[in-house]
Formats: sequence, structure tokens, C-alpha cells
Amino acid sequence: MTNLVLQQSHAGGVITLELNHSPVNALSQNVVSDLRSKLHAAHDDPSNRAIIITGAGKAFCGGADLRETPSEGAPSLSPASLLNFLSELSASRLPTIAAVNGACVGAGLELALCCDIRLAASDAVFQCAGVNVGLILSAYRLPGVIGLGRAKEMLLTGLPYSADVAESWGLVTGVHARSDLSEHAMRLARRLAGRARLSVEATKRVANGSQHLSEDDGRRFEHQELATLLKSDDHHQAMRAFRKGRPPEFNPGQEAP
Repeated sequence: MTNLVLQQSHAGGVITLELNHSPVNALSQNVVSDLRSKLHAAHDDPSNRAIIITGAGKAFCGGADLRETPSEGAPSLSPASLLNFLSELSASRLPTIAAVNGACVGAGLELALCCDIRLAASDAVFQCAGVNVGLILSAYRLPGVIGLGRAKEMLLTGLPYSADVAESWGLVTGVHARSDLSEHAMRLARRLAGRARLSVEATKRVANGSQHLSEDDGRRFEHQELATLLKSDDHHQAMRAFRKGRPPEFNPGQEAP
């Protein structure tokens, strides 16, 4: 059977996970299972520092695999299984980058939204397809990324939107030629991977919580994380490096104090 998710490890603790499910990298039960397995393995290895998720060919992810049915004798993707995986991806300790190399539709858009940062190829297309098939998806996450008004337009029309519109609305933070997308994603991933691990993980936790916590609870959460990081070896090492005028050398395997 074809390897449905191609994994490649790069120097500096960067992992690339590439959907490889022709023709549009749709999310079947087997694809999601493979993604989950590889995400867990990457998460459990402290030497890993950042993940890039992209697609093979000309599509990032065309959504859930609508061709898959239980009658074929193979397990089909249940909404619960998909949503559980997406929640795991969003909560991963590792910073994640979606390198959207083409069509990003339905559950594929939700996959991209669950990544921390999104970059797009200049010919990528973004589409909230839930209303086109009598379903709902991305109505929770998308408004927090691009604002309620713009999100409602995408969600309620089910129309495709270009990469340039996605960038102007804040859905992606950069648009690049398809041939240059992976290079830009790798450069960004290596920057993330080179920061203090405990600091990156704590910052991601607090930023994720900012969408759900009250102002007082959010500040309290951030102050708790800050108090822990002030005791970390990475912070002390960074201060010593700053005083000596040299770049810090962070310890990727450091445990929280």
C-alpha cells in the first residue's frame, strides 16, 4: 500500500509530514491514522522542534475523503476521529507550519487552521465547503483567525478564495511561488526550532488559551508560565550569552524546572 503520509527529518529537529493520497490528498481514516501516529512519534522525541505539514502534488488537502464508505470493508473516517486528531494537532507541544501548496478545502482548511502558522503557494485556493455538502466545519476556529465578518462570508458562501485574499485577511502570513514555498517554510521552521524549547512550548500554550480565557485568567496563566521560565537553564544561558555578546545555545532536551 502507498505510504499515505511521507515523513522526512531535517537538521535542527525539523520534521516534514507530506500528505500523499492521490488525487487531492483527502483525509481518509488511514491517512488520519498515519498522521496521528507520526505526530505522536514526533511529539514524544525531545530532539524534534518543529513540524511542517504539506501535500504531495498540486493539492494541500481536498477535505475528508467522500469516496470512502463503510461498505468497502475498510474503516471509514468518523467525524469524532477527525475532530479528535485535529484537537491533538492544535495542542501539540511542537510549533507547526502548514505549507499550503494548493487546494485547501473543507477538512483540509481545518487541518491548516490547527497549525500555528500558515504559508501558501501563490496559486493555492481556500474554501469552507461545509455548507456545500450540508455540514459544518471551521465555524469555531476561522473567526478567531480572520475575524467574524470575513469568516462568515467564507463559511456561509462556500466559495473558493485566492491566496492573495487569504493573506490580506490574515489566514496566511506569506504567499510564495509554488517552487519557493518549501524553502520559505523550512527557513521559518528552522527559526522556530532554534528558539528555547520550553519558551516556545509555553508561549504556544498561552497563545492558544488566549482565545478561550478571560483577561484575568489569561494574564494569570501567562504569569505562571513566566515564573517557571525565569528558573530555566535556557533563560540563564541566554542572559549569559547576551552579556558576552554571543548567540545563546539552547538545550533541546531541557526539562521544565
